[in-house]
Amino acid sequence: MSLVILLGIVSSAFQTWTLITNHCALKKFDTPPTQVNLPSVTIVLAVYNEAPHLSRCLAGLLDQDYPNYKIVICNDGSQDGTADILMAFSADPRVEILQKDHQGKKAALTSAIEHSDSAWIVATDADCTPVSNSWLRSIMRGHESSDIVLGYGPYERGNQLVHLTQHFETWLIAQQYLSAAKRRRPYMAVGRNLAFRREVFWTLGGYESHKHLSSGDDDLLIASAIGRYRITTQIDPLSWTVSAPTASWQAYWKQKQRHLTTSSRYRRRTQLWLMVIYLTHAFSYVIPVSLLMWGVYMPLVLILLRWTVLIAILRRSPLFRWKKDDWWLVPVVDTLVLCFHSLHGARLILPKK
Repeated sequence: MSLVILLGIVSSAFQTWTLITNHCALKKFDTPPTQVNLPSVTIVLAVYNEAPHLSRCLAGLLDQDYPNYKIVICNDGSQDGTADILMAFSADPRVEILQKDHQGKKAALTSAIEHSDSAWIVATDADCTPVSNSWLRSIMRGHESSDIVLGYGPYERGNQLVHLTQHFETWLIAQQYLSAAKRRRPYMAVGRNLAFRREVFWTLGGYESHKHLSSGDDDLLIASAIGRYRITTQIDPLSWTVSAPTASWQAYWKQKQRHLTTSSRYRRRTQLWLMVIYLTHAFSYVIPVSLLMWGVYMPLVLILLRWTVLIAILRRSPLFRWKKDDWWLVPVVDTLVLCFHSLHGARLILPKK
């Protein structure tokens, strides 16, 4: 039992250390000065049955205060009203629309990039909206010292528990990958807010090596660029895009399944590091709760410590936005995220029938 208690203490200490160091790394970010000579930019979107979100997205993109940009949208064989919405925006000279049969997001993005002649590509999704008309200008700050810029794309807070859980998990993951990039150990990105030099995309071979996977237009592109190109971050609140959360737990589950298909292609060192993070997260809960069966209550302090540290960091984090009255939900959503990660981990490990 002593070894079990020790494992619980070590796991809790590791989790606390990780949360604090990631937070401190992001607090040290300095916003680069605004560049006078901003590069030409093409915003690329791959859209498939995005009628509910598309008008809001395009309105935000066309409202950008940026001197030289255009938008290339590839309609990937949509069957809803997407084509009609695109037609309504096609009169704007900054908008170019491509119509393709449905071949998947990567093929659609590749077509959009092929039709770009700009120095930089900025990728986003049709269910995203820039937080301000300075989004493009903000994400391109410091471009002269970078080849790839990792942006931040939180989900709207929403009012349902599934929305709050998704909002919290997005923050938790961002703390990990943005702080890792700050330490020059990048391993992933989010395709809803990602900028890169066009020549870098083609030099890396685009999405060719993983075009058969439904996801990875962001993570696997970063994986192929590690050690070869300068990868920086931008977390200025003006540089964010905000996405609509999933409508149900089932949709959230499917989204997580799709995202996890690329994790097995991360570098081995990254996989081991993430495994340690997820296991210690689980142990910091499971061990104290399990010890209750033997009448040992003291380890419950470890759970209270995690919640206290989490709430303290969330209140100060530049990446998190919650209502003042919702802080009591942090233990709930943290537990739900752990359950989701555990179920997905089991699904990846257990043999498929």
